Amino acid sequence: MKRNGKSPVSSDSDEKVMFFKDVSLGPHETQLRFRLIHFWEARNPVKKTLIGLEILLIDEQGTVIQGFIPPGRIKKYLPEMKQGSVYKLINFYGSKNKPMYWVADHIATVSFT
Repeated sequence: MKRNGKSPVSSDSDEKVMFFKDVSLGPHETQLRFRLIHFWEARNPVKKTLIGLEILLIDEQGTVIQGFIPPGRIKKYLPEMKQGSVYKLINFYGSKNKPMYWVADHIATVSFT
């Protein structure tokens, strides 16, 4: 991750951390720390267009949550992401899980904003 502190996702640690069990719907400016388990492209099966990047994350308490990166933000985040690495995310949006793509047992999806 970038060492100048300007990267929205980094592997540094800080004091205040929100855990996935506390994530609710709406915008959040607190810190999430997590390990990136896996990510994959979500595509429209009919039009073959990219919907976004679906990600699976686990926090320090062992809670798993689904994440989503919209197509317009993939170039910003993907080059810095490596499966198995630990990151922190400061600004994110808790959006409602899509029942069709539900892969984690949590009401919210962490959308990278």
